[in-house]
Amino acid sequence: MMQKRLTVAALVAAVTLPVPVLADTANVTIYGVADASFDITNTGDNPRTGATGARVNKISSSVSRIGFKGEEDLGDGLKAIWQVETEVDLDGSNTAGTAPTNSFVGTRNTFAGLKSGSLGSLILGRHDTPYKTSDRMLDLFYDHVADNRALMGGGIGRGSADTKGFDKRATDIVMYTSPVMNGFKVTAAYVAGAEAAANSTQSKGSIWSLAGTYDIAPFFGVLAYQRNEYGTPATGAVAVAAPANGASPNTRETAWKIGGGYKVDQFTINAIYEKTNDNFGGGTGAAAANNGACTGVVAGGSCFGHKAFYLSGQYNLTSNDALKLAYTRAGNLQDGNLASTGAKHVTAGYDHRMSKRTNLYVTYTKLSNDMNIDYSLNGEGAATGNVTALSKGASPSSLALGMKHIF
Repeated sequence: MMQKRLTVAALVAAVTLPVPVLADTANVTIYGVADASFDITNTGDNPRTGATGARVNKISSSVSRIGFKGEEDLGDGLKAIWQVETEVDLDGSNTAGTAPTNSFVGTRNTFAGLKSGSLGSLILGRHDTPYKTSDRMLDLFYDHVADNRALMGGGIGRGSADTKGFDKRATDIVMYTSPVMNGFKVTAAYVAGAEAAANSTQSKGSIWSLAGTYDIAPFFGVLAYQRNEYGTPATGAVAVAAPANGASPNTRETAWKIGGGYKVDQFTINAIYEKTNDNFGGGTGAAAANNGACTGVVAGGSCFGHKAFYLSGQYNLTSNDALKLAYTRAGNLQDGNLASTGAKHVTAGYDHRMSKRTNLYVTYTKLSNDMNIDYSLNGEGAATGNVTALSKGASPSSLALGMKHIF
C-alpha cells in the first residue's frame, strides 16, 4: 500500500511541477518570415570601357527571419516587453557559397523595455531608427532587391558617408513611442555613440532620430528627421571609420523626408520626398572613398547633400492578384553641383496571394546610374539578393520569382 501511495504521489508531482514553468513562458510569441526567390541578375555593362556586365543565376533569401517576443503585465496598465529577432539565410550560404552569413542571435531588432497604454513605450537595445521605419509601408518592394533604399535613405553609402545611409539599425539605442492619438503617433530615439572607452578629448558621436505618422484609412502620412553626429575613430558605433569615409570627427549629416499614401478601392498610390545635407567639406576624410564627392568642396560645405523622390502605385486585379509599379530618382550630389551623380530606379511586380500568409511574386527591377556614380541594387538587409560591385555609370537589373510566407 505504501509503495502504491508513493507511486501516485510521484505521478501527481510529474504532472503538476511543469505547470509554473509553462505559465512563465506562456507569454512568448514565435514569429518570422520565410522569403526565397530565384534571381537572374546582371551588374550592367561598363559604359566607360565597354566591358560586359556579369550575369548570375542564384537563390536569394530576402530578409528571412525568426523572432521571439513577449510581455508581462506589471499592473496599473504597465507591461514589461522584450524581443529577440535574428536574420536567417534560407539559401544557406554567403556570397562565397561557403557558410551562413548570419550565425549570431539577435542580429535584427532586439530589445527590452516598458509599455503603457496611456504613456507609450520605452525600449533599450538594438533597433531601426524612427527615420528608417517611418515610411516602410510606402515602399511596395521593401526588403527585396527592388527596395527603394537603393537610392532613398542615403542610398546605402553613396548619398551618405555612412555605409548604411540614414536607414540604420542602430545599437545602443533608447527609443520612445507615443500612444496613437486620433491616428497620430510620434517616435523619438537617441543613439549613444561611444561604446568603447574614450578620453575627454575625443568626440563620442550620436544619432537623434524623430518621426511623426498619421494613419487613418484611406490616408497615411509621415514626416521624419535624423541627425548623425560623427565621433572619433574607434570610440563606438557612430564614429568615422578608418580610413575615413568622407566625414571627419565632429562633423554631421542630416536628412528629412515627407511622404504619404492613399488607398481607395483597388488603387494605392504612395510618394516620398527626401532631402539630405552635411558639413564634410574641407575635412580630413578620404574623399576618394565615396566617389570623390568631397573633392574641391569648401570647408563646412555639403559633400553628399542631394534630393530624392519616390512614387509607387498598386492596382488589385482581384482580391488575390496585384500589379505594382515604382519609380525612384536621386539627384546629383552636392545639391546638384556634382555633375552626373544621380540615378533612377524603375520596378514592376506582380503578386499572387495564395493565402493570408503566403504570397507568390515576380519582380523586375533596373537601376540606371549617371556616368559618375555607382549606386547598387541594394535592398537593405536583402544581402543575398543584392547586385553590387558595379562600375560607374552601370545599369544593374534583376528578375526575381519567389515566395514569401509569414508565420
